[in-house]
Amino acid sequence: MTGAPVSFTQFAVMIVDDNRHMRSLLCSIMRALGINKIKEIGNGESALADISAFEPDIMIKDWHIELMDGTTLVKTLRHSSVDTIRYLPIIMLSGHSDTVRVREARDCGVHDFLTKPVSAKPLLARLTKIIEHPPPFIKT
Repeated sequence: MTGAPVSFTQFAVMIVDDNRHMRSLLCSIMRALGINKIKEIGNGESALADISAFEPDIMIKDWHIELMDGTTLVKTLRHSSVDTIRYLPIIMLSGHSDTVRVREARDCGVHDFLTKPVSAKPLLARLTKIIEHPPPFIKT
């Protein structure tokens, strides 16, 4: 990373995780980075219902969420007719980091993958990477 550090103050982040404590931890990290526009969601269906109104710049979501598994939510977002939703940067969280799971997350359309337990430094690195060097989208 070169130049001035990334400013996160204007970013809106949607956190989708069915574990209230994990959402709280992620919100604390976001606030420490200067992000104050945060939407906490406990399940995939609520995320789909709220995404258009909230208009997040980034989604951080768990692999296992209630009412809709994590890959189904990502695939649904990637098939949206709204470009800001279809191309929304997504960081997937999981307690399992085996190669098969990471590939499946990548193949369903996530931008990055982070293994739990989550800490501020790796999350900051992924957010910065997505903002400074957004990956290209490949339609198949």
